[in-house]
Parts: sequence; C-alpha cells; structure tokens
Amino acid sequence: MQMKKAFALLVIAALLAAADAPVSPVLCNPIISDYMYDDCTACWITWTGEWRAVAFGDMGCLLTGAELWFYHSSTWPWDTSQFGISAWEWGSSGPGTMTDCDTWSAMHMTAAIAPLYCPADSFWVIMHTGFSSGGWPSVLGDGSPRSDPHSLYSDDFTNWTPWNPGTGSCDYLIRGSSIMWGLQPSTWGSIKSCW
Repeated sequence: MQMKKAFALLVIAALLAAADAPVSPVLCNPIISDYMYDDCTACWITWTGEWRAVAFGDMGCLLTGAELWFYHSSTWPWDTSQFGISAWEWGSSGPGTMTDCDTWSAMHMTAAIAPLYCPADSFWVIMHTGFSSGGWPSVLGDGSPRSDPHSLYSDDFTNWTPWNPGTGSCDYLIRGSSIMWGLQPSTWGSIKSCW
C-alpha cells in the first residue's frame, strides 16, 4: 500500500512539474490578426518560460495590435490572469528595442486583443508572466512542428529556446496585426464629416 501511495505521489509531482500539457484540439480562428505562424488549431497549453515570444520576420508592414489565446485548466489553475505584453524591434540575437508595452488580462478560450505598436516590419511580440508564481496564464499552442521556429521562451530574456512540447518546434497562438486601429487621417476626416 505504501508503494502505491509513493508511486501516486511521484506521478502527481511529475505532472505538476510539467510545463506543457496536451488539450483536445480546438479551432481558434484569428479575430483581427494577419500575422501568424500557428495553424489555428490549439493542441497544447504551456507555462514554460517566464517570457514567451513569437518572432515575426519581414512582415512588410508595421505592427498595430496583438491577439493571444489562453487556456485555464482546473488541473493547473492560474494564480493570476494578468500578464505583461510588449513589442520589440528585431535585434541581432533576440529582441532589440522595446517600442510598446502594457498589462493585459487573459480569459479562458477567449482572444486577448488590444493595440500594440512597433514601426518595424520585423518584430517580436512577447508576453511576460512575472505577475505569476508559476508561469501563468497558460498560453495555447498548435501541434504542427516546423523546421523554422518562431515561438520561443526564455527565463532570463537573454537565451531564447524554440518551444517544443515534445512533437517538434511548434507555435504559440500569439499573433500580430497590421490592420487593427490603422485608420488613415483622411478616413478620420470622413468619419468626422458625417457628424
């Protein structure tokens, strides 16, 4: 009986130490995003790394907004729903200069969407879980391995590791937009003239 209890405790400890967990595949179509590497199917949740990022290279346009998808598991409950979000110009070996930052709140299976600005056409969108004691909120990721990783995590903001939930380098459901809040001054003038 003692051996069974010890084994059960060992299994529970291993599960709690895990930083990636599979979920039943769920389709998460983009709401506002035109920059994304994920395949729209959430297959994993992760709380690996204090920082989680998607590096967007040569997008051809600036960043004006971001969209992130989260999953709240009763098995691994969040201690907070708040997270930091930031946009960075592309650096030589990681994020370069920060161009925008904010604090957002995550909700289960709902896209967190808000303005986030970077004037460059190559940039990083980074979430920071520093409000949490365990890497929450847990972001969703796809299950489609790719040879050119774009989703990375770090615990020190210096060394970035491609996210691999065990199936190969996959992508977080962290997306960018060039179309959100991007009205030209002439469009604002047309809207104002209606009133």
